[in-house]
Amino acid sequence: MSLSKTRLLLFLVGFLVLGVLPSAAVDVAGINWDECLKEAKRLQSPNPQNIRNGAWFHNDSTAENPILTYGGCKHICGKSAQLFYSDWGSIINSWLLPALVLLTQKAALHGNGFWDAIFILGNPIKWFIVVLMRIESATQSRRSASKWRRDENETNKNGVYLQALAVAHGIGPNQANQFDKCLDGDLPRALAQARRAYLDQAIQLVQDLPGKLPDTLAANMRCNFEQAIQQIRDLLVPELPPAVRLDQHQDSKPPQDLARARRPDLDRAFQLVQDLPRNLPQNLAADNKHDLEHAIRQIRDLLDHELPQDKKEIQKIKDEIADTVSQIGGGRLLLALVGLGLYGWTVISSFVQKIGGTWTTVPGGRIGLAMFWQWMIAAVLISNLIGQFPDEEHCRRVFRKAYSRRGLPATFTDQALRLESNQKLFQVRHFILIILALIPVVSSMVGSLAILWYLPPYGPNCRFILLVSISAVYISNAIMTSAFNLNKRTTRVIDSLIALLTTIIIILSGCGLFNTCWCWSGWSGLQHLTPEKAAVHLSMEAFKEKLKRKYPAIFGTCLASQFLSFGLMCLFGREGVLILRWSKGVDEARRPEAGKPHTLDVTNEGTELRPVLRTTRPPGHSRNLSTSSEAPLLPH
Repeated sequence: MSLSKTRLLLFLVGFLVLGVLPSAAVDVAGINWDECLKEAKRLQSPNPQNIRNGAWFHNDSTAENPILTYGGCKHICGKSAQLFYSDWGSIINSWLLPALVLLTQKAALHGNGFWDAIFILGNPIKWFIVVLMRIESATQSRRSASKWRRDENETNKNGVYLQALAVAHGIGPNQANQFDKCLDGDLPRALAQARRAYLDQAIQLVQDLPGKLPDTLAANMRCNFEQAIQQIRDLLVPELPPAVRLDQHQDSKPPQDLARARRPDLDRAFQLVQDLPRNLPQNLAADNKHDLEHAIRQIRDLLDHELPQDKKEIQKIKDEIADTVSQIGGGRLLLALVGLGLYGWTVISSFVQKIGGTWTTVPGGRIGLAMFWQWMIAAVLISNLIGQFPDEEHCRRVFRKAYSRRGLPATFTDQALRLESNQKLFQVRHFILIILALIPVVSSMVGSLAILWYLPPYGPNCRFILLVSISAVYISNAIMTSAFNLNKRTTRVIDSLIALLTTIIIILSGCGLFNTCWCWSGWSGLQHLTPEKAAVHLSMEAFKEKLKRKYPAIFGTCLASQFLSFGLMCLFGREGVLILRWSKGVDEARRPEAGKPHTLDVTNEGTELRPVLRTTRPPGHSRNLSTSSEAPLLPH
């Protein structure tokens, strides 16, 4: 990790730690609410005038609702201090744990579920941007496919093929204006390269045949054999033109049409190769004859190797790739909705005392802390909607497997096809994409800060400053990882530290880390109140009205914003969602082999793949061929 990246990491971690210092540096003695309330009432019972003691009790304090000043809290509550709330276990179970359990309902979008969870906990804004970029890339794939496919199912299937090809080549949605140009000729280009490679090998072997004749062979026999070789060579040369480059579409004929135009010459050359063994001199030594016959069989096999010729055969390759890719991953949207329903029931039981029971400590802060993770709702919904699409390496394995079965080269020219990722960053759709990624996270931040602001006395407090610090770290991390070209290892280290620290601090905060006179008095942070005006409300009466109306209203508004953001994401990427969920809604009756997809086994990618000779031929094409057990390998 470079020095500049290390400094950025230390800055983020340091900024996060600053959110804990207001409490840790000033006051570490926690409040025991039951004992403190009893002590305050005990001091009032022998002498009710003690409530008028301005050093201990606030001006608005009453016998039923004692309100302490900061000094009074230190004096009265300091004797029975405790580090955490007495009901810290129920706080975790009711508020913090359900939010974290939502992570188990999220579909892993980046292969490893553990690192995907670290990614979203450490950099939620960037996580949403990556998901929406994937949907945008799939949208561009479907739009490209719809230009040459009218049938809905065929459009989606070809969109899946183009999306897999885009992932394999590293083409993102920022290259949308060159999408068709890069992808349209990929398979014909591979076919042209394969035909050219086989012909090049055949021509080279034909040219080497005369050298295998013994020097003692009679001149007339050598001349006859060389004439036969020259006749074959004249039919094979000039060979097919070079493979069409992706950025050159001015050719009058596509590669498959050029191959058809050359078919008569290739058929004639093949027949002459078949006749060569009969033209060999009879008095050849056994070794020379064996070498010549072996070379002739190689030439015959090269010319015999059939590649897809028509659109139906080419489409079959695309369908095979699309079917294989679409089987990789899938979301569990219905199961995720069940998990969200359980989360909603937990929230209701926490607000309604008749369902969840009475509170043993002052609520409010725990609600705001739990709301800070509310963006997990939108993450669970959108991740399970689109499921897991294969990564770049897996898509490349699928293409290599499908191409190699037909003797086609599968090359991926990343640098030739990539453009600068931020060239078109400020297009309208990309601006909308960033806004949509911000909505769930920012709404959770605002809602949680609003809850903490309305804790009596109103204003910033320790937990408010903590969440402001974490919010700033989230935003800074998203900007840093987008602006700088950080490698995977660096981003994982940064995300892991941020995720670990924020999760631990939020859980400790909910359990009572900031349960101090300093933090509850409103005299913390910006010191917006004087010690005499600072107030610590000991009775639940100060919170009941807010728990009945204000807090549920804020919580419900933020919850609705999560579903609204999910709906806007679906509306924005509705075409891309069709591609990413194609395997879920495909009409099985339209798949080949009575509803069974043609899929590829890409598990044993380490084994060497050899092209297999075709046993069927295009209509009207008949050769009397003898096939060999294995086809020649393409040159590397």
